[in-house]
Amino acid sequence: SPLFADYDATVNTRDAAKAEAARFAAEAKAIIREKGKGVTASFYTGEGDPEQETINFAKAEQVDVLLCPPKFRTLIGKYQKALVGSELAGHVLAVGQERHR
Repeated sequence: SPLFADYDATVNTRDAAKAEAARFAAEAKAIIREKGKGVTASFYTGEGDPEQETINFAKAEQVDVLLCPPKFRTLIGKYQKALVGSELAGHVLAVGQERHR
């Protein structure tokens, strides 16, 4: 699977990926708790292709703010394209997107 491209091909690959994801989730929760005081936030995790799972979830939940690290910058444009024709089209705040001058 291309999702495991950065992991050694061992029988423990899936476990290593899940452990890493759990560490990232715990770190994200800590940042939200620390920096998001006074802001209502929800935290969700899933399995699969990160970009596609994020787009599917964001569209289903009508997410209007999408924060992405530079690694997933292309996700923002894909999500905006997925919203064409929807109620949220043109109203999504895309943080992490490069500004073009």
